[in-house]
Order: sequence, then C-alpha cells, then structure tokens
Amino acid sequence: MLGPLSVFGVRILIDIVGDRIIVLFICGAILLVVFVAWAGLTYLDALALAVSAYQREWRRFPSKLILLLVTVVTGVNLGWAWQSAAAAGDYVHLFALYPRYMAEISDLPEPRFKAWQWHFAGPCGSGIAYDESDAIASRHRSTSDGLVGTVDVHGNSRAFGHFYFATFC
Repeated sequence: MLGPLSVFGVRILIDIVGDRIIVLFICGAILLVVFVAWAGLTYLDALALAVSAYQREWRRFPSKLILLLVTVVTGVNLGWAWQSAAAAGDYVHLFALYPRYMAEISDLPEPRFKAWQWHFAGPCGSGIAYDESDAIASRHRSTSDGLVGTVDVHGNSRAFGHFYFATFC
C-alpha cells in the first residue's frame, strides 16, 4: 500500500518544491526504489495468492487478492495517478501560500488581478492567477504588473473562488 502513497507523495513534493535538480534526483531515487520494491512485492503476493489457493487457505485468500488488485490496478493506471497527484500538489501549494497571496491581493486596486508563476519550462510556465472579475475564464488576460506575460487558462481550471490554475507564455 505504500507504493501508491509514495508515488502520490513524491509527485506532490515535486510540485511544491519545484524542479530543482537535487529534488528531482532524490525523488527519482525514491521512485526507483519504490518501483523495484513494488514489483517485487507484487510478484511475492501473486505467489502467496497461488500458494493459498493451492493449499485451500480461503480465509487469507481475499486479503492477498485485494492487495494484488490494488497494486496491479494502480500500476496500470500510473499515468492517471501521477496526474491526480499533480493536481493535489497544486492545491497543497495554493493552500500553503494562500495567506501570503491574500495579503498581496488586498493591497491591489480594484478590479484585483494578480498572477504567480510557480514553474518555468521553456517558453511557458504554470502557476496560479487571481482574477476578481473572473474575466480570465473567458480566454486570455494580461497582468498589470508586467512580470508575467499573457495568462492562459485551459479548460476547467478554476481552483476555487477567484483563483485559477494557469499557464503563462
């Protein structure tokens, strides 16, 4: 059960801390150990499941079957689990910095608009934007401070209230 939880935790950590090389190296090493242990434990559980069936130990059979199903289903859906953890990491990041963001927003003139870039990858990056008028949901919006270029919100990316997950180009 620690396999899916550790993948989830590592992805959240990467999303919160950013893409510093040492963090990526440590997280990569953790994931390698987790995947090797996960594969080994899945094999051992499948073997124990077969032994339980052969010896007709039906009381232990359901618990071993559930463990095997969870590891296999999570392994097959690892891409979905990785994206879900990324979304959870975005929310953790937002809620951790929420008091600071609200303090910055309170100093702005109306209508309030502010964008914070969290990650930078090539020509574009991602982060969070606050738009009191909710005009950002319609398509594009430029920041007034000039630090971030065009703010683009894709699909249903409203975090909550007037906060939006956004890409910056």
